[in-house]
Amino acid sequence: MLDGLKLKLDGTAAAAETVRRKRRTLVNAANYAVDLGELRENPITAVRWQKPKVSNQVDPRVVANPEQARNLLAAVSYVGGYRRARGRRLVGLFAAMYFGGLRPAEAVGLVETDLVLPEQGWGSALLHRTRPSVGQTVDGLGGDPRRPRAQEPTD
Repeated sequence: MLDGLKLKLDGTAAAAETVRRKRRTLVNAANYAVDLGELRENPITAVRWQKPKVSNQVDPRVVANPEQARNLLAAVSYVGGYRRARGRRLVGLFAAMYFGGLRPAEAVGLVETDLVLPEQGWGSALLHRTRPSVGQTVDGLGGDPRRPRAQEPTD
């Protein structure tokens, strides 16, 4: 059964993190069965199982290289008219995502006061909110500013 977790429905290998998540869910379900008295002990924890290895390498086919990023930034600068500045805003958005490694919602929530920009070299950004836009807004008022993932609030 555990080896079945390593495969997707089409029979190809699943990603290591997906397999770990599926196994964790299965272990929790078996623990719940133990709590209900359906099982005497969790049979999954007794099985020796080889965890899949997580690859730390980035697949160059899915990440833009610097030349592709420059071409993308040049292309989006032409979106919309000059007076509307839509293209210029998109350049800032995509540049923050590429060079800063930001998620789209983090890049949209970025404001100038969040940035530390030295005269030379790389600067830094303090992310204190995100601007997710998924379907309807959570608060019903047109916005749902949230803190970035895995960042504790500071008072």
